Amino acid sequence: MTEEEESMSHIHFCDVAGHEWECQGTALRPLAGDTEPSVCMCIRHLVPMEVGDHSECSIELLACPERREEQRRRMEEASKAELNIPDGWEELFRPMTDVERLKFDAKHKFMDTVVFGGSKHRESNTFHRPTSARSLAAASL
Repeated sequence: MTEEEESMSHIHFCDVAGHEWECQGTALRPLAGDTEPSVCMCIRHLVPMEVGDHSECSIELLACPERREEQRRRMEEASKAELNIPDGWEELFRPMTDVERLKFDAKHKFMDTVVFGGSKHRESNTFHRPTSARSLAAASL
């Protein structure tokens, strides 16, 4: 490698195999929809990596050419994997009619009020909780 070629390279980190790899200025980014290699840019300075010294700048996570197909295959498998949704989960978040909501709330009713003993201020001894699993789920978001 000539001195000029050496100065034109920079490093990426392969997030598939966990190693650094040397890039010559352009790289293919298929996960971003690229079908052709594009210029590698410094996200700190907003210039191509080949302009200036970026030895102290962040490096891009990008599958190396040898692992690109493996990354694509893994992502495809993950997107096809069946979701493991607990029973009743959809029921908590689907739109309900007023009648359905009343039935659901009655079925999943929790204690309306919790009283804390030993507090100095009687007015603050009571805590009102949501009355249904649906309300609890919405309150936790």
